[in-house]
This record gives sequence, C-alpha cells and structure tokens, in this order.
Amino acid sequence: RTCATVAEKARVDRIEESMGDEEMAEAKEYSLKKQWWPLSLPEFLDKTRPHYDQFLGHEVVIWWDKNAEQWCVFADKCPHRLAPLSEGRIEEDGTLLCAYHGWRFNGEGACTAIPQADPQDHDKLCSMPQACATAFPTQLKQGILWVWGEPGGPGSNAA
Repeated sequence: RTCATVAEKARVDRIEESMGDEEMAEAKEYSLKKQWWPLSLPEFLDKTRPHYDQFLGHEVVIWWDKNAEQWCVFADKCPHRLAPLSEGRIEEDGTLLCAYHGWRFNGEGACTAIPQADPQDHDKLCSMPQACATAFPTQLKQGILWVWGEPGGPGSNAA
C-alpha cells in the first residue's frame, strides 16, 4: 500500500505541475454533487405511493405531487423523528404523509400539517425551517427522472 500511495502521489503531483492556476482552481472546485443525476424511469414508479431509492449515498423518497404534477425527491427522513418518509403515503390532498406521527409535506418540502400541534401554534410550527423536509430538485427529460445531486439546486444558496 505504501508504494502504491507514493506512486499515486507522484502521479498527482505531475498532473498538478502540468496544470495552470486557473485549471487547478477549477479542478478543486469541481463537485460530483453539483450536477444532474439519472434516478429512475417514471414508467416503473406508481404515482399513488412513495418509493424508496438511493443515489450518491443519499437515501431518498420519490413521490408524485399531484398538485404540481411532477415527481418530487426528498431525503428519506421526516424532520420530526427521522422516520422514513418512504414508509408513509400520499394523501388525497396531494401531500406526503409521514406514517409515524402524521406530519405532512407539500412538493417543495414545506410542512403543511402537524397533528400534535396546538391549533394556535400550528402555522408557526409548520413554517419553521426545522419542520421542512429536505427536497432535491428534479426534472423529467428524455423519459428519465433526473435529480440534482444535493438539496437546493443550480445557483441556489442551498447548493
């Protein structure tokens, strides 16, 4: 392992020496997560239920938002107790429901319902950033569901 490590380091050093400052800065800034990744073929997804999947080390839930008429991808963790959202269901109003405590989320990840909240505090609690599901941008192109490699999206503060 030591010889391989030394040889690899020498190879990297040669590559770095051959690159200009601009190329080097660009290479160091490159991130695999800051691009679109193919996730699924929609023809294999059922619009009536959430689906578990993984990409780039993320566990995610894919679900159909009937209000926005698009596929949504969230981290597969409810912000309340980190329960898997993929074990929940899609409600009649089009929201994704966590099966454990009944929290609901719209297609953007915003919390729309907390059944345990006092009515006077409900809206305040739902609007807190900690109550939001982590959403990944999606797009449907060439018959494939694509997902951005990290929450937020191209050019966003979250990306």
